[in-house]
Amino acid sequence: MLASMRNIRRLAPLRGLLHRPSARIPGKTILRSHPLLQNSVFFSLFSTGTSGPYDGGDGGNGVYRGAFSRPFSEENEEKVSYQHTDAYAAIELALDSVVKVFTVSSSPNYSLPWQNKSQRESMGSGFVLPGRRILTNAHVVADHTFVLVRKHGSPTKYKAEVQAVGHECDLALLTIENEEFWDGMNFLELGDIPFLQEAVAVVGYPQGGDNISVTKGVVSRVEPTQYVHGATQLMAIQIDAAINPGNSGGPAIMGDKVAGVAFQNLAGI
Repeated sequence: MLASMRNIRRLAPLRGLLHRPSARIPGKTILRSHPLLQNSVFFSLFSTGTSGPYDGGDGGNGVYRGAFSRPFSEENEEKVSYQHTDAYAAIELALDSVVKVFTVSSSPNYSLPWQNKSQRESMGSGFVLPGRRILTNAHVVADHTFVLVRKHGSPTKYKAEVQAVGHECDLALLTIENEEFWDGMNFLELGDIPFLQEAVAVVGYPQGGDNISVTKGVVSRVEPTQYVHGATQLMAIQIDAAINPGNSGGPAIMGDKVAGVAFQNLAGI
């Protein structure tokens, strides 16, 4: 799913919130149209072309036509074709802004509340925003003990601090104090919500390999969808790109800007 990407400043009041366990459902891939970043309007994008245990989803029938659908004309068709070509330039930029997130977490033990469960390791993706902040998913860093971040082409992992968390929209902001990390890094700008039939490129670090991965797809549906981590029903944008476990927190690029964030699966919907 893709989360709507305009009001990242709304994350600031959320600093200091407690992290809670992340709920993940096996099934399909989802991206989210940056919610905290867009005036409380939450959007998501889920993929129908994935087979991983999480990070994907499949929506129901029908299209939410109110604000998104528009006639498919030759002009729009040319724009879709152009965006497929223009995506390569965006991918070059993304290579210097998309990072891999390593998390060690320990969930609360509600049966034995005086102790936590055993630590576990997980991985996700994230990307750099203006102001030296990294955007990822809340479920990627939920119940974290510590978080490390590695940039593309480097073996070095840098300690990151969780600056703010929005569990209801599954977004989190990280920051890194080590100045060395920021050398050569670029930031991605937040763009508009994609229309139907527009092309997006999803960039991240899915499981099964150590290198960055890029998949392209087309927006096919927009409708309210259940968000697993936040237990809320918010707008979702469906694409046909395959997304695999580990893509969570990675950007979906449209043109040269971010249209949303990959964040979870929704099996059984």
